[in-house]
Amino acid sequence: MDFSVFTERSFASYLEGNKKSITIVPLDSSVIMDVYRGLSREDGSFLLSDRRMRRLLAVSSINGYYLGDVGRFGRAENEYLQVTGFDRDKNGNIWVLDARGKSLLEYDGSTYAFKAKKKLEFTALDIKCLENGGFLFFLFPYTEGSTKGYQLMKTDADLKPLEYLLPYSDNLDANSLLMTRSFNAGPSGSVVSANMYIDDYVTVLDGKGTIMNQFEFNFGKYRIPDDIRASISLHAEEFIHFRSICAPVLIQDSWVCGQLFNKGVYSFFLADRKERILYIPEETPELISLVECSSGKMVLLLHAAPGNPYASALGLAEAASDYLIIIEEAISDK
Repeated sequence: MDFSVFTERSFASYLEGNKKSITIVPLDSSVIMDVYRGLSREDGSFLLSDRRMRRLLAVSSINGYYLGDVGRFGRAENEYLQVTGFDRDKNGNIWVLDARGKSLLEYDGSTYAFKAKKKLEFTALDIKCLENGGFLFFLFPYTEGSTKGYQLMKTDADLKPLEYLLPYSDNLDANSLLMTRSFNAGPSGSVVSANMYIDDYVTVLDGKGTIMNQFEFNFGKYRIPDDIRASISLHAEEFIHFRSICAPVLIQDSWVCGQLFNKGVYSFFLADRKERILYIPEETPELISLVECSSGKMVLLLHAAPGNPYASALGLAEAASDYLIIIEEAISDK
């Protein structure tokens, strides 16, 4: 994925030119949190987690109303200490990965009631529910035993390991890999992409956890040099001048979107592969952030702030509250 040959444009210009295909949902005033990650659900709701990884809640994608919390922070049987990953299975149930508590919790997808808790014999940082009822885990880079040295582990429904995938590279600073990694669902949920911060590779798997393809991202003059990539901690001042993909990333035939570390600032990108245009929110990127890019849609959080240029691009007089910005048809391959 060679972005060095793409023309770069502001993301505000993309919003302004595609207003008709964008849905704007004002969030309920009771939904006050620094949203970190999100997940679309077939019932028309979103699951949103906060940046402190202590809360997971559901909101309506139609009117932004608060629908309920999924579990809560704590040490009880039905509680979690750190929400590092979550997903829905084929039956609609919600699975929450608690990395700090080394456990996997199941909640009812309709009532959000607690159903079960499974203890983990390994440390994982993200989870994906597979079509066959099993799971795909993104492993902690410093795990020991049979999981040591691997990025991914595929298990059955009872958490019995079935296969280890993608060895960690010796050419990457393992400390930097602790920062972020993620899974992402494709348009039908039958395709999963997995990627790590700094690595700039995205691995695409099918819904059963079988590797299908791998893409390398190249940002041209902003690509991280290999010597810096191998030792981020020793080159912190130099590192902030480059770009690297972060989690999550969605790759489609016509479009690519995902999280981006952009010259010292966490941001996101949207790339038109046919026209070779790369859209990045260079101006005040802290006022708009990526919530998710899965199931064929891109969901952003527009932050309340006077004079927000992204609100103006969408025709909003002022971002008086936080909004979910849903871009669906515009990035669809259909």
